[in-house]
Amino acid sequence: MKPGWRKPNGLSISRPFRLPALSLGTATFGGKGAFFAAWGDTQAEQATRLVEMCLDFGLNMFDSADIYSAGLAEEILGAAIKGKTSGERYRAVKPWC
Repeated sequence: MKPGWRKPNGLSISRPFRLPALSLGTATFGGKGAFFAAWGDTQAEQATRLVEMCLDFGLNMFDSADIYSAGLAEEILGAAIKGKTSGERYRAVKPWC
């Protein structure tokens, strides 16, 4: 996904890199708990298909957080991208402190 890539600003990094302009959010993956179930309930099979479609079309950045469905969203995302080795993958995370 070359068009629209952005260089991250203000980051201390050891080698230059650029981030994609688009990402797939995973907050609906798992649908565990009342809050996240109200957003959506994308189960593992559906989530895997969404991730595969993204990768097929060149979208390779995924937005996740350990609070999404009590960590279930990250487990589903990890299983969905496991073994898919063509190209780079990016994951934006927001650890819950």
